[in-house]
Amino acid sequence: MAFDVMKEQFATIDSMTTSKITSWIRQVGWPSLGPILVILLLVGGAATFGIYKGAQWRAFKTAHNCQKVEHVSGDVLPIFGVNPSNGQPSFGVAIEPDKVGWRCDDGVTYWR
Repeated sequence: MAFDVMKEQFATIDSMTTSKITSWIRQVGWPSLGPILVILLLVGGAATFGIYKGAQWRAFKTAHNCQKVEHVSGDVLPIFGVNPSNGQPSFGVAIEPDKVGWRCDDGVTYWR
């Protein structure tokens, strides 16, 4: 009995959510959703690529008996400049990630 009541409540919530989303899409319009979908695809693709490259490196590291030989800490660097179009000062930040040196049995040190 209680399960049936919960099932009905979830069905009501689901239909309300679906109708709100459908209403929002009609209000915003499909052309506005294009850039959002492109951004989501790019972010998803970048994440997938990063995961793939990480797995590829781990397999290489294992196959070539790589040993950690050095670690270099990253840094955060302030950047100052002048905008050439209007002469206004520009400020930014450059982030340099940590690097780890791996010496493998092929005699090469790889930095990751």
